[in-house]
Amino acid sequence: MMISSIDSERIIAEFQKKIESFSTVKQLTFLERKKLVSKENDSLKRPSYHL
Repeated sequence: MMISSIDSERIIAEFQKKIESFSTVKQLTFLERKKLVSKENDSLKRPSYHL
């Protein structure tokens, strides 16, 4: 059975969409983690006495 070029192009396009959605999810989770870490650091900071 041969796969036509139209089918393969459609499969590639769908695959690229999946990869893009995965990368955006990774970026969102990375930014959310960064925000959480910065919030924890802000709440744990002691007042600095250095001028």
